[in-house]
Amino acid sequence: MTIADTGILIWLARYNKLKLLKDLYGKIDIPAKVFEEAVTAGKLNGYPNAEIFSKCIKLCASKFGNFSSI
Repeated sequence: MTIADTGILIWLARYNKLKLLKDLYGKIDIPAKVFEEAVTAGKLNGYPNAEIFSKCIKLCASKFGNFSSI
């Protein structure tokens, strides 16, 4: 499954529920533009969720091995 919307990732990361996507769909691909919007632009604009999202993706990628950013 490829995530096309940043909002759902931010919401799930905020509540530490990104694992739900892995459980439902297996492999999750996060396009570079979605990651850029959620993390890079978020950090530049001072959104605290951007750091939470970044950490969750890194943890999920190493913990579950099925999250990737393309």
